[in-house]
Amino acid sequence: MVPLVLAFLAVAIGALAGVYPLDLENFSGLRSVYAPETAHETGVPVGLILSALATGFGLFVLLLPLAFCEEWAWRGFLLPRLRPLRRRRPAGVEQSVDRRPQRLARLAGCEVCR
Repeated sequence: MVPLVLAFLAVAIGALAGVYPLDLENFSGLRSVYAPETAHETGVPVGLILSALATGFGLFVLLLPLAFCEEWAWRGFLLPRLRPLRRRRPAGVEQSVDRRPQRLARLAGCEVCR
């Protein structure tokens, strides 16, 4: 629920700050991204909205198993093998070392890693 509220809040702040025009009558921003050929049309594009929602849901369904597989690999394979080596280190050191290359690449400004 919190991410949804934050998403709506980001849209509202962006519209109030003038970053982009909030067009809830003709949905010109949505039209320009998903169907540029319909940018001049007016009215609520119900089919376009449903298509955008279906695309987002499809990507969610495709990517969710990847997130679960990564967690299962960490918990089921790597963590039990690293526990005997874990003498007096604080909890989470193994995972922070696992994530360090990603964090360093982001700090270095790697465009692919964002």
